[in-house]
Amino acid sequence: MLMPILTKKPIENPKKQSFEAPQLAKKMTIFPSHSKTPAFTISQISLYNKNLPQINKTSQNFSLLNKTCISKPQVTAKSWAIYDTNSETFIDSHKDSDKREIASLTKIMTCIVAIEEIMENKRSFDETVEISLSAASISGTKAGLSSKDTLKIIDLLYALMLPSGNDAALALAETIGSHCIGNEVEYFVQCMNIMAQRLGLRNTKFCNPHGMSTSKNISTAADLACLAGYAMKNRLFKKIVSSLGYSCGVLNGNFYRRIDWMNTNRLLTQGFNGVKTGFTPAAGPCLCCSISEGNFSVVIVILKSRYRHLRWSEALRLWSWATSAGIM
Repeated sequence: MLMPILTKKPIENPKKQSFEAPQLAKKMTIFPSHSKTPAFTISQISLYNKNLPQINKTSQNFSLLNKTCISKPQVTAKSWAIYDTNSETFIDSHKDSDKREIASLTKIMTCIVAIEEIMENKRSFDETVEISLSAASISGTKAGLSSKDTLKIIDLLYALMLPSGNDAALALAETIGSHCIGNEVEYFVQCMNIMAQRLGLRNTKFCNPHGMSTSKNISTAADLACLAGYAMKNRLFKKIVSSLGYSCGVLNGNFYRRIDWMNTNRLLTQGFNGVKTGFTPAAGPCLCCSISEGNFSVVIVILKSRYRHLRWSEALRLWSWATSAGIM
């Protein structure tokens, strides 16, 4: 695949419509049924700032950005980028080539690699997977999976992207790499890096499939925007990351339980349709979000906001600024 042409376009002439900010996220709980394992609760990231700004929407394509008339909004993120996925150009950005840890934004690559590997090898997404002790024991954000749990690959993809399960990430890596000779996870990470090279993501390097800082995954706002733009063109990937919630059944021996996951991306209730949140102390609060309307599709990447709750309002400000400065 050719590397996307990274250029910047200015925009003129606004048309405004506004819609309301989202309500606070609600808790979702895993409900065990005749299970030996304790109940597991997944909740959305808390918001400290309830008053998200209104955002302006347009129904046509971006043109040139008139930066002299409308000033950029103030954001705390160390790096950010606004990317038009249809024209494969950057509308604007700030330090978008700075290399940073990317936390769970890693899982964008994990998900698209898993989907493409399953399709290429003509495996079924309904194939069942048994969760290893290694996957179940991983730390960080989890989907509540236990050792010897059995569920489908499609369920693992939702467990990966909605509650941001590190356990699901490791289980997928083990499953995809199971046919190789040697370490399954190392093979999967190699596939991730091959995909990065194929997409021309020259400043991106993966060392694990989940994004924990035990081994660093490095990328840039520009590279992540291009990666998300590519991934969102896959129908299954787009369906997963645009889902507010997902339910499935998990079998462990003779015990069955139902699991409900809620998406950590609060902007889905603002008209956005993806993509992924992320946080580690080293990476800081991160967000990659996507919105499509009419003939255009845009990805916004924010890396290392000052506080977790600022990711939402800063993404909305960048989106509002870009559309308010637009001419159709």
